[in-house]
Amino acid sequence: MKRIVKAVVNKTKALRERLNGSLFYAQKPIVIPDAQYVIPEAQWYVNGEPTKGVLETQRKEVFSNKPLITMILPIKEILHESLIELFNSLKAQTYSNWEAHVIDNSGEKSLELKKLYRLDKRIKYHYKNRPKLNNNYIGFLKQNYTLSPFALYEIVCHINNHADTDVIYCDEDKINEEFRYELQLKPEFAPDTLLSNNYIKSFFFIKKDILAGFNMDEIFNEDNYFKLILHASEHAKRITHIIQILTHKRYNRNYSTQEISRISTQTIKYIQEHVKRLHALECSVIYNEKNNTYSVIYDVAGTPKVSILIPNKDNIKLLKGCIESLVKLTTYANYEIVVIENNSQSKDTFTFYDEIKAQPYIRVLHYPHSEFNYQKIINFGVKNSDADFIVQLNNDIELLTPNWLELMIGYAQRSDVGAVGVKLLLPDMSNQFAGGAFVNGVECCFHLFREMPRDADGYMKRANIIQNLSWVTGACMMSRREIYKQVDFMDESFIIEYGDIGFCMKIKKLGKLIIYNPLVELIHFECQTRGSPETNDMTENSDKEKKQFQQKWNEVLIKNDPYYNPQIGTVCER
Repeated sequence: MKRIVKAVVNKTKALRERLNGSLFYAQKPIVIPDAQYVIPEAQWYVNGEPTKGVLETQRKEVFSNKPLITMILPIKEILHESLIELFNSLKAQTYSNWEAHVIDNSGEKSLELKKLYRLDKRIKYHYKNRPKLNNNYIGFLKQNYTLSPFALYEIVCHINNHADTDVIYCDEDKINEEFRYELQLKPEFAPDTLLSNNYIKSFFFIKKDILAGFNMDEIFNEDNYFKLILHASEHAKRITHIIQILTHKRYNRNYSTQEISRISTQTIKYIQEHVKRLHALECSVIYNEKNNTYSVIYDVAGTPKVSILIPNKDNIKLLKGCIESLVKLTTYANYEIVVIENNSQSKDTFTFYDEIKAQPYIRVLHYPHSEFNYQKIINFGVKNSDADFIVQLNNDIELLTPNWLELMIGYAQRSDVGAVGVKLLLPDMSNQFAGGAFVNGVECCFHLFREMPRDADGYMKRANIIQNLSWVTGACMMSRREIYKQVDFMDESFIIEYGDIGFCMKIKKLGKLIIYNPLVELIHFECQTRGSPETNDMTENSDKEKKQFQQKWNEVLIKNDPYYNPQIGTVCER
């Protein structure tokens, strides 16, 4: 029996509304025949969920391991209607061996709650006493959520098939009396994405062994869910994501200004403590009130040297604009600009080189080969650098963020990070690059949120949060110099394209993370140096390198991009 719903990507296009290269959910509901919901945008997803017949089959299934599923439901403020909806969704589960412990934290024993928990003997009420957690996995709920009828069935399937998993979470959406909306199709576990935006949220399971090191009193308080998730992430060997919508958020709570301030202050404290435990680094955390996300900014340890490598062939207007923006805006002191001269022919180019070489922080390095090969040029620059950190930078770039190097070093200095990328903007200030992804069945790799407005958050706020991705663009990318040696440098079999993605693939193969940091913004005058592969004589070579890349990394590409939920489909091709 299928455990995971697989959507057919190419059939979703008619049901998606594309705007400026991004994925938006239609506001007008679509009526689904033979369904109780009216669902905007998501017909393709819901049609893949279990039918009544399948649900009945689930009820009869006999598992080799039929665990008692224990769930914790802390309550401060009693929301009568929501609790009834949640309890009814529990009673409707196709897997019946469960119990839910309602923890009354309201400060006064509630007769109303006492009546509600009597709806089912598996619902147990606790006021001052606390339940003993004897089962292998403990689940966590919030009262403004309900569960799909097959939710616990899928959890048990997963436990049976993956006994080594320590944490389990799933996808979700929102629901009201009329329709379902705002699908939250989540990535696989992404530690930095989690710190920016708690996407795991409010329905998850943790193995009891992981909870052993946690203050048990805090487990029974909803305020500590995020702290609990961070604790679990530090100790878990395996965190798994069920690619299926198993829970529905019924409403958004309206928090007071004071409550928002309290929650954000508490969350910032949790993140800072987590960072110190995990990386032994200091950081500041900014709460972004506009979209309810967080930005972790690491303190730079010491004053490491940075080499900014800029390949160049003539085109002095672009190079001059690039260097001037760097010199004018960059606030970090210990850096050098290394222009890698690649077979220029104009006398003006060399005159300009003579001018800039007079600056002690600018070098001109002459690439010794006549043919163009971007990867060889970068490798040549790295091998002729003694800096701690390397920045690959196109010459058709202009800087917007003065503390860009501090923001990038902050992440690149972490031993578990291999490369850091940034947000690139087109001259009209729309997105040129806001992250990269790949999808099985699609012709390779693509830019996320391309041509979306600069300030638009995008799907699940991901255009504007620091996060883990599978790759970032080499138009502006930082790595420790030692990383190049560890991956045997950039792959010189690629002349122009896919070298940066291949570099990221090799970094991931080392077990290291790729970071996208949109706090750093630069303007990218795209394809100004060598033109666009789609519009000039490089088309043939571009197609050749695309096939070459697919063949070389086929084992990776045929799998799902861990940071891009396969149910979404493509947003914009590369």
